[in-house]
Amino acid sequence: MGNIMDCFQGFFDYETSKSVVVRSRRLGVIFRVFQLLVLVYFVGWVFIHEKAYQATEEVKEVSVVTKLKGVAATGDIAMVESGKARVWDVAEYVVPSQGSQSFAVITHTHETRGQQLGVCPEVESIPRAICKNDTDCLPGDLDFLFSGVKTGRCVPRNAQISTCEVFAWCPVENEDDSKTKKPSNESAKFTLFIKNNIAFPRFNFSKSNLRPGKDTSYLKGCKHDSIYNNYCPIFSLGDLYRQAFHNDFMFPKEGAVLAILIDWNCNLDHGEQNCHPKYSFKRIDVQGGGYNFRFARHYMSPNGTETRLLVKAYAIRFDIIVSGVAGKFDIIPMVIQIAAALTSFSLASLICDWLLLNFSRQRNAIRIQKFEEVSQGKSASATPSMVQADSDDLLKPGTSSVLNSLTN
Repeated sequence: MGNIMDCFQGFFDYETSKSVVVRSRRLGVIFRVFQLLVLVYFVGWVFIHEKAYQATEEVKEVSVVTKLKGVAATGDIAMVESGKARVWDVAEYVVPSQGSQSFAVITHTHETRGQQLGVCPEVESIPRAICKNDTDCLPGDLDFLFSGVKTGRCVPRNAQISTCEVFAWCPVENEDDSKTKKPSNESAKFTLFIKNNIAFPRFNFSKSNLRPGKDTSYLKGCKHDSIYNNYCPIFSLGDLYRQAFHNDFMFPKEGAVLAILIDWNCNLDHGEQNCHPKYSFKRIDVQGGGYNFRFARHYMSPNGTETRLLVKAYAIRFDIIVSGVAGKFDIIPMVIQIAAALTSFSLASLICDWLLLNFSRQRNAIRIQKFEEVSQGKSASATPSMVQADSDDLLKPGTSSVLNSLTN
């Protein structure tokens, strides 16, 4: 019974830490410098730069609408006057026709005209298509590189080479002929309209890259400028090319993929006037080798046979990527960061204690003053460093223990 009472004997006692003051200028400088670094980090970086006192939300609701305008012509003035030039309008050079977050502007094409369903020899540019006899062509085989289905026959492609016969749209596409149009930089004269709306549901906030109050006549005559006219959403493709291709208007023969980056960084503590779009442009297919795609246009020949035009288009593809973060003051992250700062201040004491107890010349004497050891079975009075206070003396002014054993 006595042992049980001993366990609860000190339950209502108050315990306080013992303070040891070390008169050392060198250690004091280390202690204050570390505290200063912690203070500068939390005030300068955490609170001012990173705004860690704010609740944040990444942009989740995004709407993008694009529209291109412009006309290009393939050929010189003489060809235009004679009606032999090719005119490219929006319906010709923009795919898809209704702009979205991803679209392509065709720079040049390779056309295969007059294709009809039938049998014909495969092109020799496909290594597995070259054959010596019918046994090299497995009938019915579907090879992903071939233009159609193998018939099982080996037929002459020209006077020197024989290839497997295929059932396909004939004549099959041959990119080695002279029907490929040269790349053109005419699209540099086109204009691109981008309408972007974003929303941050957490803060019930939304905004557009169109400045409110501007009429349609303003949009017809303005041109985007990041400094003087940031809220004009009309861009010149030539300006985009100069930034993405580094002033090189010799478009890649194999096409390219460009990114239009729109970044919204909104500090809602200062209201809507501190939330603006920031545009940047870069090429993102440096390792991809360009961009191209195929499409076909079908029509009926005079004899009633279905015929098609196969077009392999090389293009500049645009991907519009919208990102953004909004922040607003919130008491919860504020309290968390203040607690983290106060905890970091205590690290200064831990580091200085570690230096004091391990590298000072008087570390043994310091340990005796800092730590008290009580052996089991010995009375408390046997330990000279322990201080017992009567209940009547609890409110009397106390004294602090000062250690002068560590000098500069």
